[in-house]
Amino acid sequence: MIQPGKMSIVSLALVLSCCSFLLLSACVRLRPIPSAEEIDKLMASVPPPPSTPVHAAKAFTPGASLKTKDGVVQFSEKRVGELFLPSGKIVASDVFFSSLAPPPLDRAVTPGRYPVSIAIAHYPSNGGQRIAFAKVAFSTAPIVSWQLASEEGAPEQRRKNAVYGYGVDSGTGCFTDFETANEMHRMPDTKALCDRIIAALDGSLPPDCRNADLLISPGHNLVAFSSGVGDGLYVSYWGLDAKGKVCALVTDFDLFP
Repeated sequence: MIQPGKMSIVSLALVLSCCSFLLLSACVRLRPIPSAEEIDKLMASVPPPPSTPVHAAKAFTPGASLKTKDGVVQFSEKRVGELFLPSGKIVASDVFFSSLAPPPLDRAVTPGRYPVSIAIAHYPSNGGQRIAFAKVAFSTAPIVSWQLASEEGAPEQRRKNAVYGYGVDSGTGCFTDFETANEMHRMPDTKALCDRIIAALDGSLPPDCRNADLLISPGHNLVAFSSGVGDGLYVSYWGLDAKGKVCALVTDFDLFP
């Protein structure tokens, strides 16, 4: 039986095959981008994700820890950038897919600039570190409930097929604005953009928690970060306050199911 929120090896292979098509299209432009119908077919076997990002609230709490089979994992929060949202429409994707101008998420926020932070998990057994969650904060209000984030205008059939989250094939996710993603999509030299992203990430430490706040043009940027243990399918969630207003967006990198 497949555990809730987990993909079978076959499902994961299908998702990553789709991701490979997209990455090559973005950086090398050797293969066509899969159609929405092809993506739907690939994603049909993916089981539904959890309705809430388990441990997300705890991970961003100062001094938080989590007991696991490998010992007590400590969490620390690190601010990694300020996301420019000129349109208020957010794209969450593999950092190298962002230049394909993927659809934004299904909620818009007030245009502005918002802090982005990551929750780093510190493992006691080997001293390793991994990014467990990435968050954009839109207010300081406490999160009282969660809602799965999906693509804007996703057909009902795609929702039934659990088309939530995004595939990562480069070990790196990102947040950007839909307007910025379209600007990158119009760039004539996508390889040069990929090289800039790689250089920015390579300059950050530690290696398993790389991050970068990369300016694309005045008022437009992307904030990138390592995705947990690497490639996979990662789900994002809207954090809602007591009045039902969006106060955060969190991507769960599935370290602690």
